[in-house]
Amino acid sequence: MGAFCDTPRYKQSVTAVPHHDQILTNHAHAYGIKRTADYDGMDYLKALSDDRERGIDGSFKVMGTCGMSMSFSEKCLSYDQSRYNSVTIELHNDSSARTPGDWHTIRAELYLVSYLNEDGSGLDRWMLLDMAAIKLATAKSGRLWREGKNAKDGARASFAWLEANDLFSIAPFAVLAQSGMLSETNAARLAILDGMRHPSEVDDEA
Repeated sequence: MGAFCDTPRYKQSVTAVPHHDQILTNHAHAYGIKRTADYDGMDYLKALSDDRERGIDGSFKVMGTCGMSMSFSEKCLSYDQSRYNSVTIELHNDSSARTPGDWHTIRAELYLVSYLNEDGSGLDRWMLLDMAAIKLATAKSGRLWREGKNAKDGARASFAWLEANDLFSIAPFAVLAQSGMLSETNAARLAILDGMRHPSEVDDEA
């Protein structure tokens, strides 16, 4: 863990935390957000198991539900990778051994992917996804995801990736919120879908 803490990947994930928290608060009605490192003792071991075996990075309570909770997975990528504008999910922990990664094990309900901005002080773009909708859309459309390999910082993982607008074309209802990842046309379409998911209150006099 010590060596990984010195890598750019770990540092950018730490930088992203307050920004991710704000996104979850604004768009998933989250409060009481907790990640694996926030737990102690047996609770930490359970959270660590959820992370390794179920692809769950954290959970939160949902405002207005009298205590319902949701789980999430998150990924923050570097600014130089933002040119790909893609959603990525770890495919294999070790691409040589084909050890199953999050693609095979993920049980998180939400997936948040983001890219740091150029000076690393915040986010350049991000997308919040409904994982159940992603899985169902992938099953119906066939596996359109592509495979890549991560060789940075000694990593051996491979990942599945799909350009954000291509993802929106096969799974529009999976995109719960976004900033900067969709084209102007698709962002307008998402706004229409949001209107369907969250209709305005009807005027009492209407």
